Amino acid sequence: MENAFQKAKNAAPKRNPFSLQIARLREIGIVSPTEFFRGLSKKTILDYIKNWDLFLSYARRWDRNSELSWLDRLAWSMDLAEEDAIGFRSQLERGLLRPTPDPGPDGFTPFPIPLAPRSVNTIVSSLRSIYKRLHLHCNIPNIFEPVCCTRNGGIDRRRVTRVNSGDVSRILENIPDKKDHLNILRDRLIIQTLFTSGLRRMELLNLRWRNFKITAKGVGIHLEISKGMRNMDRGIAPETYQDLLRYKTEIRQRFCLSEASMEDLWVFPSKWELRKRANGKLKLLFHPKQMAESTLYNLVREYGREALGKDISPHLLRHAAGTSLARKKVHPKYIQEFLGHSHPATTDIYIDVSEEMPQEAAKELGKLI
Repeated sequence: MENAFQKAKNAAPKRNPFSLQIARLREIGIVSPTEFFRGLSKKTILDYIKNWDLFLSYARRWDRNSELSWLDRLAWSMDLAEEDAIGFRSQLERGLLRPTPDPGPDGFTPFPIPLAPRSVNTIVSSLRSIYKRLHLHCNIPNIFEPVCCTRNGGIDRRRVTRVNSGDVSRILENIPDKKDHLNILRDRLIIQTLFTSGLRRMELLNLRWRNFKITAKGVGIHLEISKGMRNMDRGIAPETYQDLLRYKTEIRQRFCLSEASMEDLWVFPSKWELRKRANGKLKLLFHPKQMAESTLYNLVREYGREALGKDISPHLLRHAAGTSLARKKVHPKYIQEFLGHSHPATTDIYIDVSEEMPQEAAKELGKLI
């Protein structure tokens, strides 16, 4: 009798301990991973998932060597408290948790090595962004909102590569004029647009011709996908817009495209390919594929090496735009709106204050008396 009871118990399906959370998710509507991570690059998504798994290994004592489905990941993130987030940050600071492959079944490392403050800040910031998306899609409270970043986690600005408006001009002048003129024109406009619009790299790669809007205030860019999944309107220099229109006209003439057919195309596709025909003449092939993030990085880095002798990134051009506006005495609020920042403190990070700027500020005050 006892054996029969034991067999029946073993044969019964095991109840999922998070079945209530899964039921609540089904009522709300389960968001797909594609929609959840919309607007993020592949590298950012992989980093987010790695840090998300690290937090769940701490909060749920989950073995990171085992598989976890998307539904379980969402369910496990529910019903956690701010104390879990604060305790997780404390474990990171003490080195008891590492974002490396799991050294033990419980996620803890047997030999504590404290993480650098900047690494702790990166992990906490990614989880704050994840829980912001969980709150938006699944109505899960953002338990990482009150969690502060560690001290001394900032960047040593003396060791950061800087780019100014003069450097951008040298890069544009140094871009050679080759046979594949359309690719060179695209590259020049990528550098020019990054600097004169302050777009982030993914905003630039997701830019389509339909995103340009002409209003009474001037030319603007309506971003359908921006950081934080916000719809946002941004400005662009009129000179850059005129150069973009000439670039657009050349594309239309090369491929006999109508104005309507251009609207949904990428502004900066992967490449315009030249191939030789049987008669020896070159033929330009149309490749309207989206440019990869790595291609953009390599393109900007190579032009930076040739013109300046140093490695630069697309994001450095964004920093250069903020610094150039600050040196022109543009109000910080306008710079914040131009760069698309939610908080003024973020804009302060993007603006590099030179040694001459305090003296310039003092001279301006001297003129008032």
